[in-house]
Amino acid sequence: MSKKPTVLLSTGLVVIVLAGVFGIQNFNKTDNGTGENLSNDYIVEITDIDTIDTINRPIAIDALYADFSDSLEEMKKSSDSIIIGKPTSHNQPKLGVVSTVSVLNTLKGKEFDEILIYQFGQVNEDGTVLHGDVLELNKEYVLFLGKQEDDKDNTFHVKAGLQGAFANENGNLINKDEIMKEEIKKVHKDKKDIKSEYESLIDYILE
Repeated sequence: MSKKPTVLLSTGLVVIVLAGVFGIQNFNKTDNGTGENLSNDYIVEITDIDTIDTINRPIAIDALYADFSDSLEEMKKSSDSIIIGKPTSHNQPKLGVVSTVSVLNTLKGKEFDEILIYQFGQVNEDGTVLHGDVLELNKEYVLFLGKQEDDKDNTFHVKAGLQGAFANENGNLINKDEIMKEEIKKVHKDKKDIKSEYESLIDYILE
């Protein structure tokens, strides 16, 4: 496997980051529903940036926007952690969103009761997602996660924005990525004795 290229945005590029951070996820999308991956093997990294707002509240955030996966199997192997979790609150620095997620079950990796997930986007005061790749509060997800590049054990990012986030809605899985939508259909079709997509995915992960 080829080494993933990395773009490092330092403190000197804060202006560029603030202008373009909410457009970064556009690198990690498929082509208008055709399923063609436009951004394979691409990583954008933001590290140790002090953002300064009008009320002088400096915030440092270390966020890794992970690469896309061409298959569920690839994402399963490359994930540092896979959990079933439910976001309980959002904290919004001036650059991105940090969500506190209650861990209901750990399917891969180290076990935690609670983790922090770093995301690009913006939320309202009540936690409503305004835009960007942000998990919705109190919704149950199967999450494929990458480890944040920091000294904390419980900080993660969702693989490729929201490609690694599967929302559970009464046993049906909702994912915004066209590749993963098809992958879930295949997995569920192969699990003939399992009724729901949700249970099929969990069984697949634990294989």
